[in-house]
Amino acid sequence: MAEFEYLEIDFEELPVSKTYNFGGIDFPIEFHYNSIGNFFTMVVRNPDDQIIYSTKLLYGVNANHCIVDGFPFDVSILPLDLNDVYSEEIREYTFDKNSIGRVKIYLGKISE
Repeated sequence: MAEFEYLEIDFEELPVSKTYNFGGIDFPIEFHYNSIGNFFTMVVRNPDDQIIYSTKLLYGVNANHCIVDGFPFDVSILPLDLNDVYSEEIREYTFDKNSIGRVKIYLGKISE
């Protein structure tokens, strides 16, 4: 199985903020859990600590799904269980507290 880069996040310790480097720029990213709706969110800040983007994390959907000034548009941030990529059947998942451990947030590069 090929190796993929993913964001190391301990979902048991949310909310958590970590800094990730995309395109040579450090971006503080916060991850939160909404216990009422049972879902996760991501907040991206620029190096000046201003919020530039936030989104609900959805299974199999690129979290970087729109163009934001100051954030690289070619970075894919994808909540996914890699076993689904190699599976012959398609399982429906939601990215919620029950999927912790199976689902990781993978990074990729979107080619033009």
